Amino acid sequence: MRDTELAGLARTLSQDHGITITVSGEHSYCSTDAARINIARMPPTALGRQLMCGLVYHEVGHQNYTTGNRPVGLLGELTNVIEDIRIERLTLNQRPGSRYDLEAVTNYYTEKNHLSLRISRRRFWD
Repeated sequence: MRDTELAGLARTLSQDHGITITVSGEHSYCSTDAARINIARMPPTALGRQLMCGLVYHEVGHQNYTTGNRPVGLLGELTNVIEDIRIERLTLNQRPGSRYDLEAVTNYYTEKNHLSLRISRRRFWD
């Protein structure tokens, strides 16, 4: 798989969800106006494709279900973890097939020790 194929996947997901998706950097996020999602650069592999889809579903979940701003500091970080669990649960209810992609994201970043708090989310999926 080449980088151009991931770019094509981003375009398709953009059209499907009615948002602009960019791929760059090391962090994925949704813009404050929820009109644009940036997905962290992924390896051009089958796993990269699955991770990209999972990250898009996660950020679209924030776009669809998150309202208001989170507090700053540790309280904000803890609130975000709870919100991540909540929005992914709602996303799974709406789009059950996204489970595999969302789970791949959690497993990938947990193995890389990037999401030490995120691993606790697994028990909420079942």
